[in-house]
Amino acid sequence: MSHAPVSAAPAWTDHAAWVLVLPALLAWQAWMTLGLFGCRDEPRRLLDDRPVLSGRHPLHQYHGLLGARSLLRRGGLSCYDPAFHAGYPKTPVFDGGSRPAELALAAAGGGWNPAAYKAALAATVAVVPLLLWLTGRGVGLTRGSPI
Repeated sequence: MSHAPVSAAPAWTDHAAWVLVLPALLAWQAWMTLGLFGCRDEPRRLLDDRPVLSGRHPLHQYHGLLGARSLLRRGGLSCYDPAFHAGYPKTPVFDGGSRPAELALAAAGGGWNPAAYKAALAATVAVVPLLLWLTGRGVGLTRGSPI
């Protein structure tokens, strides 16, 4: 004798209104990301040629430029720094913080491009809620699961 599985009544977490929560959260995160770069009043500033000058971003962007040029021109992960007359390997051990800058600048052609670096940083920060949601769904959590 075979019994059909009993389906539970839909929970409040399965309500269609939850579809609005994720886009709202993404919009709020994008707004907060613009605030990080000081360009809520003028979002076009995110894509201008002014570099990020706070914290270690100038160093990461400079090392990212060296690494991206070396990768695109020679296909190698070691580079020469003409400003300091030094050569060094570009590894995560040496300067892991410059990897996002390297990837962004390599994707933009390997030249000095602060807009590419800022756009990559902003995209990385803005996509965090989506990645958390996808991770939660991937491990089997529902929209309203308690943590």
